Amino acid sequence: MSSRYLRRLRNLSVLVGRYYVRHYGLRKSSRILRVLLGHLPEDAHVPIDNLTRNYLFVTMGMIITKDLIRAINDAIHDYIRYREFKVVFDNQTWGALDVTRTVITYPSGLYAFMTYLPTSKSPEYLLLREIASRALINTRHIINWVEDIIRNNDQENKVIHELRYETDNLKKMVARLKRKINKLPASTIKYAHRDIITEIERLAPYAPAWLLDAYDAYLLSRFLGRKVYVTTRRKVGTHDLIMLGWRLYEIFIYMLILEIFESAGYKIESKKSRILRLSKNEKIINIVFNRPLSNSIIMSADSSKDLAKRVRGRPDVSIVGNERTIVIECKFSETPTYITAGRYKVMAYMYEYNADLGILVLPGLNIKIVYDEEDKATAKLWSIIKKYGYAKISLNNNKNIYLVRIDPGEFDDIHNVLKTAKERLFSILNDII
Repeated sequence: MSSRYLRRLRNLSVLVGRYYVRHYGLRKSSRILRVLLGHLPEDAHVPIDNLTRNYLFVTMGMIITKDLIRAINDAIHDYIRYREFKVVFDNQTWGALDVTRTVITYPSGLYAFMTYLPTSKSPEYLLLREIASRALINTRHIINWVEDIIRNNDQENKVIHELRYETDNLKKMVARLKRKINKLPASTIKYAHRDIITEIERLAPYAPAWLLDAYDAYLLSRFLGRKVYVTTRRKVGTHDLIMLGWRLYEIFIYMLILEIFESAGYKIESKKSRILRLSKNEKIINIVFNRPLSNSIIMSADSSKDLAKRVRGRPDVSIVGNERTIVIECKFSETPTYITAGRYKVMAYMYEYNADLGILVLPGLNIKIVYDEEDKATAKLWSIIKKYGYAKISLNNNKNIYLVRIDPGEFDDIHNVLKTAKERLFSILNDII
């Protein structure tokens, strides 16, 4: 794999890696485990820088802590208590009469009988306390580690400032978790990690959801402090924490667009699932990430409106406002066939959403693997892009498609990467801004 490609992965991790978990809405430990865990491929991977890694760990620590607090709250509220079979004395019977003991207590008006009584000493509650305590220790280690890094770095650094704020919030949440753990019954024995796994496997078929959620949080906490890698793809597995380059590339483009509008005076008015609402004077702009727009021309699929919602196009980024709609497709690839498909995908999005402008962003093109006439046309466009930074395709309905080079590995210095990328996109988005 070329040094430029590895530089792309490295620069992407520095530029936007810290937002990976949050941007994709990974709000539960189980989701993070599914999305990040895998085995590294033998080629093309780089470890992320320490600052980004610690930012990610603080984000994960917050999710772990919230999951455990939620699990403990549910457990206490639920209180599935196991029942113990005991002798009980009362003035009326609520179970099988114990004749021998009743003979002794009957003069006092009391019956002795056998019945089930609740107890909080069930294995689920004991196990919950153990795994929550272990996850708490792992999270505290990260807090101590990160605080050392904060003290030894430039206090004016924007990322350090953000990291300090996030770490302070995590410390508050950890203190809250500690208080919650103290409400759970304590075990007289200590579990080893292998014992926890064995118990969970035994209880899993009928275990309450809160125990399984807490177990996922515990498993994720065991990865805190390990190396995190960026690569192009990952193999199925549970050994490494892996971020994918194409996902980082999408986040990078999204953040570029947001910074362009903020530099033009727009302010974030509201945030909701994958939609940012920006405003400037009387202008309103919605930046939409990877979801369908409301004005799709697809009404039904096989007479089903629900299926129609699922088959609608999902541009990587959409900009809606000021009576304009722009759709953007990101292709983190140099393969001509893939870039050609992206070009037609942009046209399909423009048709579906009646968009005024379509943009395809790509980092580069390998002209040595051109297969057909369409790829040759893409290669011709690339020769223009290399010279001007973008190529323009004009349609007969007065709408345009731009192919724009946004290459995270174009320069070693990430500030030059940012500056060049923003200038290219700004020149195209200037009309709507």
